[in-house]
Amino acid sequence: MNCPKCGKEMTAGWLYSPNAILWTRRAGKLTALLGKEDVDLQRGGKDPPAWICKSCRTVIVEYQA
Repeated sequence: MNCPKCGKEMTAGWLYSPNAILWTRRAGKLTALLGKEDVDLQRGGKDPPAWICKSCRTVIVEYQA
C-alpha cells in the first residue's frame, strides 16, 4: 500500500497494545465507558491490521465495526 500522505510504500503489520486502543474526539478525556462516537479499535479482542509509513510517520488502521 502506498502512503496517502507522501506516496511512499507502507509496511503492513498489526496495531497491538496490552490495553484498550480507542479512538475518540475528546482529547485527554479517557473514561471506562465509551461515548457514542468513540471506537474500540480492538473490538472482539483482535489486533487490527495496520500499515506504517516511517517516512512521514503515518499509520493507517483497519478495524471491525
